Amino acid sequence: MKRLLLRATLLLVTVSTVLADTPAIIAADYHLQSAQAVQRVNEKLEQSAAPLAARLLQQGDAAGAQQITQEVRAKTAGELVRSQNAGLMKLFVQYDQARAKAIAVVQKASIARIDAMLQTPAGAKLDTLAALGKLRTEIDADTPVTAAPLPLRWTYHRNAASPSMGDLIFNPDGTWSLIDADPKSRYGTQRGGWVQAGKNSLHLTWKGAVWKMTYDDKSGTIDRPDIGKRHLKAASAP
Repeated sequence: MKRLLLRATLLLVTVSTVLADTPAIIAADYHLQSAQAVQRVNEKLEQSAAPLAARLLQQGDAAGAQQITQEVRAKTAGELVRSQNAGLMKLFVQYDQARAKAIAVVQKASIARIDAMLQTPAGAKLDTLAALGKLRTEIDADTPVTAAPLPLRWTYHRNAASPSMGDLIFNPDGTWSLIDADPKSRYGTQRGGWVQAGKNSLHLTWKGAVWKMTYDDKSGTIDRPDIGKRHLKAASAP
């Protein structure tokens, strides 16, 4: 008898929750619960990275320690970060896995509430359907993006079939150099900075302009606002 009463109570609570749900309530709950889950993972990353920064400080490398601090903060803020510190990159891989696992629990519960609401009369309204669809898209997209491996040396071409005009070299410290193949060229060596903009994309800065680069493990392109598109070939590619 007690078991029957317990089952009936749980069923009543579930039905009441579904009837009380709205897209706004589900969204608010998802944002709160996912933020709490990510906060715990963020704190774990900070604790794990602290010894790496402390070790660099002990070795007299204050700049390196500061770099780790900045990269950890950027990572926990949801930015794509490519660190030159091998130990920190290992922690970032573990962080991405832990974050995805923590978020998955909240995602699953929220999606179940969306599906349940779709079975109610409110779920048949167009405005509600639109709001639930938007929320579902947001939930599905809430996963960390990992940067694709970046070849550090490329040949630089006017188009995909033209000969190389120079070498583009990326440095792990976030700088790049474009060395002209012609030693008499007026361009010489151009230098700037770079940041990861997406899984397979970079933003290169040069004299206040932004060059947008997309790449895979063999080739890439750069869209320059001054001269248009240029093509790249990884130096290690056949």
